[in-house]
Amino acid sequence: LVLIRYFKFLLPKKLRQKVLFLHSGPYFRGLARIFQREKFDIVYSSPFPLYFNWQVAQGIKRNSPRTKLIFRPDFHAEVEEFSSPELQKVFDSADFIHIALGPEKNDIQKTFKVTDGKFIVIPSFLDLQKLRPLEELEKEVLDFRQRFGLENKKLVLFAASKIKEKGIIETIEAIKLLRQKDHSYSRVIIGPDNAWWQKIKKEIPPDGFLDLGYVS
Repeated sequence: LVLIRYFKFLLPKKLRQKVLFLHSGPYFRGLARIFQREKFDIVYSSPFPLYFNWQVAQGIKRNSPRTKLIFRPDFHAEVEEFSSPELQKVFDSADFIHIALGPEKNDIQKTFKVTDGKFIVIPSFLDLQKLRPLEELEKEVLDFRQRFGLENKKLVLFAASKIKEKGIIETIEAIKLLRQKDHSYSRVIIGPDNAWWQKIKKEIPPDGFLDLGYVS
């Protein structure tokens, strides 16, 4: 943890990638014994923490008959942990790789050796039976704007984990530039908090900024 927080940029690239990958715990002792005892036909592993997927791949390796592994990486090419050579072992062990969109396959194959035949594209989907009428949604949006004083504002929504790898700093800087030209722009931030974000948030001017925390 100390290496990651303070010294990762001093480490050689390959070592830094490995340390970042290992840092993405947890570390489940006895996982291989569980797989050997239960003899699952199929294990579906997705996607975080990355190191857990490596443990799964190692844990099922000795099973007989062999347990099939479906790996859903939710690959983020911009996040350094996803470039770790250790991840190749997971791709090698996987029988199938579940991706939501074709471009994700291209990103993976730029970094790792994975054959086309391993990929299965199953898009994320909406349950149409749970969709509500547009008029109802428009009323909720209007109520939201009125509640937070955002009438006639141009809203930019950031909905993700509040970590720098998700681009939250770039989003804040972009809106700052937009507000210099048009003061009606406002930021709405949704996502779970963390200690890093709490420090960053103190430096952001409150005008045109709304942090709603985690919203289910």
